[in-house]
Amino acid sequence: MEGLKKRIASIDRSFYKTSLSEDFLIYSNNRERNMEYFSALPDFKYKDRLQEATKWIKEDVFHVNRPHILDHENGFAILDGQVLLKTQISKIRHKHLWPSKIKTTFLKKNKIKSGIVLFDVPWNYYHFVNELIGSLLIAKEIELDPDIPLLVPKKLLHSTHFNQIIGCSSALSKKKWIGVDQPILIDSAYYFHPAISHLDYLKYFKSLLDFDWSEDSQYGDTVFLSRAKKWGRTIQNLDEVENLMKNRGIDIVIMDNLSVVEQILLFNSPKNVIGIHGASLTNAAFTFDAKRKFFIEIMSQDHDNYSYYLLSNQANYDYSLFLGGSKDINENFEVNIDELSHQIDKNLL
Repeated sequence: MEGLKKRIASIDRSFYKTSLSEDFLIYSNNRERNMEYFSALPDFKYKDRLQEATKWIKEDVFHVNRPHILDHENGFAILDGQVLLKTQISKIRHKHLWPSKIKTTFLKKNKIKSGIVLFDVPWNYYHFVNELIGSLLIAKEIELDPDIPLLVPKKLLHSTHFNQIIGCSSALSKKKWIGVDQPILIDSAYYFHPAISHLDYLKYFKSLLDFDWSEDSQYGDTVFLSRAKKWGRTIQNLDEVENLMKNRGIDIVIMDNLSVVEQILLFNSPKNVIGIHGASLTNAAFTFDAKRKFFIEIMSQDHDNYSYYLLSNQANYDYSLFLGGSKDINENFEVNIDELSHQIDKNLL
């Protein structure tokens, strides 16, 4: 039965064809990165891809100024039976994310005159900052009407980090946020492709927050950013790793236990960072100029991600990548304690 459901879903999402023309492109820009220093990377199968990512600086804005359907699940624009645009590069490769013909045809549709579509997994904190805040910066730079409604997945409006951020940003709280949970008939919509992992977006984000930036962190000069095991994508032998940190006087910070505000203020002054790959590493770049502090990112040997390689280098960290073993079904992986100890000691000296 489950196999039949997957087959039907696959067929349902194959009806739409793509037409990625440039007809609706209204703005294109290369946002250069200030990366004076490129950290050396270990030899592993994704090394070339990480280094190539330094060139991913293109920003595009598309304006679909004809009545069309906004797919409520992943933010695709549908016009005359064609998927016109993608709002995230990877989505075009993954057919299971494509719009459902059944849902976009038969579900009741709300009608909206205009909006800015912000659908690139913004309930993930990293993507909230990079894609959503990045898009708002671009919208400001190209002087779009600041009162245009912002169309986001409805579940974002109920997420903890969204409400914490809105609660300390008068600028963002004044925006007209519309949560989308069914297809939309829209007359005019803007779709954004921000650059990948750009420090300008964090600087803009900081300018939107009503914080007392004079506060200093209660933590020491070097911190280990850990993850709760319940979320997965963490270290299988985490207890050993945390004991290693304690033995070296390194503060252990369980980021899940801190509010977004506390996570940001943690990096109000430069710190050495050791952390498991995850969205909370985004906040380390709030330092903006780490003055050659070190940044050790820990992830499995078969995880392909360049986000914090790019952000940390722009923030002048001395980045290094520590690779663990292969990930299991929950994306957890084991690390070699002796090798990690050697890498930390080399940086601490």
